[in-house]
Amino acid sequence: MRKCSTSRLLSVSAIGLVLSACADTPPPSLVQARGDLNTAATAPADSYSKAEFNEAQQKLAQAEGAARQDEMASADRLSQEAMADLRLAHARADAEKARAAANDMQSAIGTLQDEVNHSAVPRSSTLLPSP
Repeated sequence: MRKCSTSRLLSVSAIGLVLSACADTPPPSLVQARGDLNTAATAPADSYSKAEFNEAQQKLAQAEGAARQDEMASADRLSQEAMADLRLAHARADAEKARAAANDMQSAIGTLQDEVNHSAVPRSSTLLPSP
């Protein structure tokens, strides 16, 4: 009888060790979100939209808090939201750059059209001999 309870105690201890090790391991999404935000923080200022970048940082902080409290499902969800916010920040910054480039092109086209219109020589004066 004593042999059975010793092996049972060892089994329960082993399961407890495995579960405690799992509780200390953050979800992979949290590790990835940390890395993504660290990389983004060193990027040029115009690479990310500031509001969405700040939102991603806040979500990461919340995810880390949830992980410290062993709420891994919440930590995973918040980490994924942080990464989504970071992708949105990057997309919004890219869209703003594209919008600015389009506005510059429109301005250049307008300038060229003005130059063409002002420097155009009327055809009738070049075709007819002067009297």
